Amino acid sequence: MKNNQLFISNLLSMLSGNFGKIIIQTFFFFLFARIIGVKEFGAFSAIFSLISIASPFSGLGYGNILIKEVSLNKRTITINFYNSILVLIICSSILTFFLSLVSYLMFSSFISLYFLILLCCCELFFQRLLELFSQCYIGLSKMKRTGIIYIFQSISRLLPVFFLLNIGHDKLDVWVSLYFTFLLISIFYCIIQLKKYIKSPRFNFSKMKTDLKDSIYFSIGLASQSIYNDIDKTLLGKFGTLEYTGLYSMAYKLIDVVFIPAKALLGTTYPQFFKLGNVGIKATISLAAKIISILIIYSLLAVILLMVLFKYIISLLGEQYKGIGDILKWIIVIPILRSIHYPIADAITGSGYQKYRSFVQIFIAIGNALFTIIFIIYFNQTYVIGVSVISDVALMLLLGAFYLFLIVRSKK
Repeated sequence: MKNNQLFISNLLSMLSGNFGKIIIQTFFFFLFARIIGVKEFGAFSAIFSLISIASPFSGLGYGNILIKEVSLNKRTITINFYNSILVLIICSSILTFFLSLVSYLMFSSFISLYFLILLCCCELFFQRLLELFSQCYIGLSKMKRTGIIYIFQSISRLLPVFFLLNIGHDKLDVWVSLYFTFLLISIFYCIIQLKKYIKSPRFNFSKMKTDLKDSIYFSIGLASQSIYNDIDKTLLGKFGTLEYTGLYSMAYKLIDVVFIPAKALLGTTYPQFFKLGNVGIKATISLAAKIISILIIYSLLAVILLMVLFKYIISLLGEQYKGIGDILKWIIVIPILRSIHYPIADAITGSGYQKYRSFVQIFIAIGNALFTIIFIIYFNQTYVIGVSVISDVALMLLLGAFYLFLIVRSKK
C-alpha cells in the first residue's frame, strides 16, 4: 500500500513537472521560431540536433548507472554522483571543442563561433549537469525535485527570448548569452538543494573503470536514439534548404511536445524496471504491457487534439510556418510507435540487456543516417519524412522481437 502511494505521488510530481515543461517548451519554440524566422530557425535546429546527438556522450551514461544503483541502495549516491561529475567535466570539454569547430565549418555563413561555443557549453555541460541532479532525485524516488529541475531546464531557454523582442540583429548571440546566465543561476540553486543528500566529495576510480563498459552502452543507446530522431534535421540543414529544415523541425517539435507527458510516466517507471529486472525478464512483462496500453490511449487522444488545434498553432507561429501541415500528417503516427518501443526498451535495459538494446538502436541509427543522405542528395528532401517514420517502425519491430525472444528463452 505504501509503495503504491509513493508511486502515485512520484507520478503526479513528474506529471506536474512535465506539464509545466510542456507549457514552457511550447511557448519557447513558438515564440523563438516566430521571432527569428523560419530560415534562422532551420539553421538553429540543424546545429541543435547535432549537439543533441553528441550530448549523451557528455556524461557517458554514468547518470543511468547512478539511477540503477541508487534505486537499489541509496548509500551509493555520493560516489556515483562525484564519479559522474568528473566524467561529465572531461567529456563535455572535449565535445564542446570538437562540435564548436565542426558546426562552425558547416554553418559559419549563418551562425557565429561565439554562439556555437556558448550553446555547446549550455547543452553539453550545464543542461547535462541539471539532468544529473534530476537523476539523483529519480534514484532517491523524490520525483517532486525532478519535476522542478525539468522546469528549470525549460525556463532557462524561454526567459532570454523575451529580451529579443526589441532587438533587430544578433538575436541568437544575445539569446545564448542570457541562456548561459540563467542556467548558471539554476545550477547554483540545485546544488544548494542537493547538498543534504550528497556528502563530501568522494571518487572511486576503480568503480569508475568497472562501470565504464555499461555506461558506454547507456550513452550509445541514448546517442543512437538521438541520431534517428535528430540526424535528419542536421543533414537537411547541410544538404537541403534551411527553410524546409525549419518547417520539418517545427513539425517534429510539435510531436516531441505531445509526447512529453508520456515521458513523465516513463521516467517514473524507469527505476521499477531495474527492480523487476533483478528478478528476471518475465517480471517486467506486466509493467511493460500496462505502460504500453496507457501510452497508446494517451497518444491517440493527444494526436487528435493536436490536429484539432493545428490552425490555432499556425496562427501563433505565423503564415511562414503553414507548410508544416504537409509534414505533420505523415509523422503524426510517431507518438504511437514510441508508446510501444520505449517501454519495451526500458524493460530490456532493466533486465540487464542494455548492450543488445544499444546494438539495435545503433543499427537503426546508421540506416536512418545513410538513407537520409541518399534521399536528400539524389531524390528529394521531402523523402526524409518517410525515412523517419520507417526508422521508428523498424525499431519497434526489432526491440519487440528481441524482448519476446528473451521472454521465451527465460521460460525454457
